[in-house]
Amino acid sequence: MSTNVNMMVTINRANASQSYGFTIGSAETGEKVVTNVDPNGIAQGKIKASDVLELINGNNAQKLSHDKMIKIITKTNVLTLSVRRGDEGKFEIPTHHAKTVQYDNVRSPADLMVPMEGQTSGEQVITVYREHKNASFGFQLIRVGDEQLDIVKQIVYGSPADGVVEIGDTILAVNGKQCESLRHDQVIEEICTGLSVTFVVSRVGTSEC
Repeated sequence: MSTNVNMMVTINRANASQSYGFTIGSAETGEKVVTNVDPNGIAQGKIKASDVLELINGNNAQKLSHDKMIKIITKTNVLTLSVRRGDEGKFEIPTHHAKTVQYDNVRSPADLMVPMEGQTSGEQVITVYREHKNASFGFQLIRVGDEQLDIVKQIVYGSPADGVVEIGDTILAVNGKQCESLRHDQVIEEICTGLSVTFVVSRVGTSEC
């Protein structure tokens, strides 16, 4: 017999450059749910994957588009969520299908971008498309290092970003706007504006002879 528990949680972050450390999406039922929680992030211990989002800072999450939810979350440093928690694993969500990497000890983006033997780094222009604004592009960015660069941390298998964006990509520009002149929340907002997003990325790739 399953029991649903309603909970109110508050997550505080130091500034807009810090990630809350969780991702959201839609279950097969259509409900808005938490799809993944970074075990080393500030949301760990407060919310869990499969938690149903009911309120986000007082807004009815079930009536919000994916983009609107992201905008509400990224525009505040104090996030209050009302969640409904039931049986773990109840919803079919891509939590365990995500490619992810941790950058817990990174102090500089250079730590991420040093080419290995036989590799070279370079800039590429890539575009990711989605079918509608309620769909996620399927990747997560974090801001790391003293230079405050935006790095791709996670990609969901089968998402629009899968096979286009790579983990460890440094986002230099989004839709023609240089990321160095944008706050992290402004980068996220720019990504969410349309059905496609074009990046200039710095990527470590295999050199060709």
